[in-house]
Amino acid sequence: MINKINFAQGIQQVQSRPAFKAKETDNETVTAPDSSVSFKGAEALANYNKPNVMAFDKSILEVEPISPTVIQPDAIGSVEGEKIYGSNGKLNSIVNRVGNTTTIYKASAENDTQLDSITTVDKKNGNVIRRQINTVENGKNYMDVAEYDSETGKELRRTVYQNGEPYFATKTLTNNKGLVQNIEYDYVNGHFSVTERSANDKFHRNYEFNKNKELISVYERKNTRGTETNLEVNFYNGAVISSSNKKTEILPNNMGREILNDEDVKPADLSVYPDSIEGEKTFYSNGSLESVTAGDLVYNYSPEGDITYIKDGNKTVEVKNNITTITENLDENTVKETRYFDDGYTVVDFEQGENKKHISLQNGTPCYYYEDQGERTIKSFNFNDKGMLISAWGDDI
Repeated sequence: MINKINFAQGIQQVQSRPAFKAKETDNETVTAPDSSVSFKGAEALANYNKPNVMAFDKSILEVEPISPTVIQPDAIGSVEGEKIYGSNGKLNSIVNRVGNTTTIYKASAENDTQLDSITTVDKKNGNVIRRQINTVENGKNYMDVAEYDSETGKELRRTVYQNGEPYFATKTLTNNKGLVQNIEYDYVNGHFSVTERSANDKFHRNYEFNKNKELISVYERKNTRGTETNLEVNFYNGAVISSSNKKTEILPNNMGREILNDEDVKPADLSVYPDSIEGEKTFYSNGSLESVTAGDLVYNYSPEGDITYIKDGNKTVEVKNNITTITENLDENTVKETRYFDDGYTVVDFEQGENKKHISLQNGTPCYYYEDQGERTIKSFNFNDKGMLISAWGDDI
């Protein structure tokens, strides 16, 4: 089920003030050409990671793909459930209520003989337990299938198919140390990868394996009291061939955050919209509200009663697959797009002719910002998870 828009969500205002820049304090890389060469400086790093590598349980690498639901266009009419039609006579969705679950088959707005998504919801708590999204990109058909924990709503497994063939598959576990593990298998190159991270994201480790499950590399990041350490070890045929150790001291600073006051990349505010409006109404075939029009303001609803689309003059709000997209056509060559994701991540893209600006934020804290002129990037900022500037690059920096 698509959630209602969080109209109360505010945009964090952060004022900039003079401060210190982050600095990189150490960077050492040592390469061993073959397994017979002494590692010297690399040896300590290799030995540091060796216990973690040797203790790694490769049995978790096996990722079983989720079988997609494939319904041919001419067979959509045979899907069991309540068929709900829009006021235009086109099929909107098919709702199948069986046992403790409800499955919603959402028809494509462009062609109601095809399905955009299939969502299964636990009746007891309303949580999504499975969702399949069908899309077409660059002439290729994709089916993105995910399964979720019915109690927590967290993703357990995910498989993406390209033109009917598995493209990549993932699963998520929590090990006995409390680390969240995301395991991914890439069907294109046959590689496995495992990402481990702590709940507070102060610790992150990534393993890469080839198709024979032989270790290729280990990367580790630790963030402790403003100091970030990045360790990397690369392997070939079981031997360490290179390693690096980089430590960055992030000095407390608030530099670069003036971009949050730039109206061009300030996320669009949803709080100006109420939950409903009064006006001319249309209804679905099951009697639920489909749309309300009041002058230049249009609200569209799903048969389940959730807002799916708002049009307000030159601004549109679309809620699809738990992503809320606000598009503002500011003038004939200026467009601003804000995307809110359900995990607190926000992206703003501003385009004015050949000039582009981009910002990404996590719960209102900046992560990354850049400006482009044509094909050239003229400014780039990177921030850590506390919103402190850790690197800056550009023409006027």
